[in-house]
Amino acid sequence: MVAQLVTTLPEAQVLYVLMSGFDHHSDQIARPGGTPDKTQGQHAVLLRWFSEAVKLFYDDMTEHGLAEQVLLMQWSEFGRRPAENASFGTDHGTAAPMFIIGNQVSGGLHAQQPSLLATDLDSAGNVTSTADFRQVYAEILDRWLGVDSREVLGSSYDRIGFLS
Repeated sequence: MVAQLVTTLPEAQVLYVLMSGFDHHSDQIARPGGTPDKTQGQHAVLLRWFSEAVKLFYDDMTEHGLAEQVLLMQWSEFGRRPAENASFGTDHGTAAPMFIIGNQVSGGLHAQQPSLLATDLDSAGNVTSTADFRQVYAEILDRWLGVDSREVLGSSYDRIGFLS
């Protein structure tokens, strides 16, 4: 549906898609015979759906000659703790990855790799963020949408450098 909107409504600059189902706290991975298999289970299924949707969308954009004009930003309103809980899931945490996807994106990790060492987690067992999500927003506002991020975010944020 988003590909159809992009190809038929060129004035649409920001489109939002919601993919739910990630807020589960138990049985995130399959355990056939009691052995964990991270390639199976509800979390793996959701990640596969996301991956397939992005690929199909980009294939469609490429076919229409629009891939250079599209940028995807994936985020979650909450992170996850790295430690598995007693019900074979993970609980809400403080940090989460963001994926910025597009032909104009310089690929790779654009912040310091967060540490999973127990001594580097906060007192609740949360990963410590290594970048402010507003840095990502600011870069997209300034360099992709052509909007002054200071007006939108109320402050200035250092560039992360993912847009070429």
